[in-house]
Amino acid sequence: MERILKSEAYFFLIAILLYLFTVKAGMPQLIFLVYSVVLAIFLFPLKIIFRYKKEKLFPLILSTFTIVWLLVYANIIYYYETSIYMQMLMLVISLLNLFFLYYFYKKENDSMALHLLAFGFIPMLIF
Repeated sequence: MERILKSEAYFFLIAILLYLFTVKAGMPQLIFLVYSVVLAIFLFPLKIIFRYKKEKLFPLILSTFTIVWLLVYANIIYYYETSIYMQMLMLVISLLNLFFLYYFYKKENDSMALHLLAFGFIPMLIF
């Protein structure tokens, strides 16, 4: 299980590529929707269950919540026009993601790669 948890950045990279293909190449949205839901379920409850003894619980929950929110936001903006409140929430999540990028860099944790990929995924969502 530890090997799967270390490769979560690769799973998120696949989600980014699927989103790119969905928006630019016309791939069906259903493929990205199903993949992002499965990845969100893997990240939020399962990652927390398997890593809560090795890491502090509160940063782990907030960290996975920011990544899951990016996946959810990518699906929301495909179907609905976003409001100013959603854009402001995205800005807060982006700043939180930047904080966790620095936090995991200092801790020398594998989750730093996940937040670095999320930092590159945010401009794709905004524009």
